[in-house]
Amino acid sequence: MHKIYDCSEMESRCVTGIAIGVLNEIRMFLLGTVYGWCNTRPTNGFTARELVGENNRDWSATPLQAVYQKHINAGKSDQAAFDAAAKDIGWLLLSTLQMQEANGGRKFICTKEWKSNKYFWVSEQFQAFHPELFDDNSGEEVSNA
Repeated sequence: MHKIYDCSEMESRCVTGIAIGVLNEIRMFLLGTVYGWCNTRPTNGFTARELVGENNRDWSATPLQAVYQKHINAGKSDQAAFDAAAKDIGWLLLSTLQMQEANGGRKFICTKEWKSNKYFWVSEQFQAFHPELFDDNSGEEVSNA
């Protein structure tokens, strides 16, 4: 089994070069994708790639385009800009989930999978589906460090 991390305690990085207003739009967009995922798959984890990659790679007409455009404007090739933007979006997803919990919202845990973080909403359904991850009565994660 993968090591489990409390998202609120993970190190996150600032994404620079994007206006604060646009960053807020990106965070709201990402939060919408997360809530949509959690609504339809409450016991399944997700990666940034699953939310906004794969079949969702066309970021035109979304706030995510600004992240890609930042790297294009810095002189990167299309592929290098996409790769750098994907990393930035991964950092933005983590910080968005951290802010969500810090403001009294949903709590998320994380596992590391290859090059990605896989996030899980700690819902009642998730806890019932994965009781081995939690103490018997508290709902607190079991440390498996």
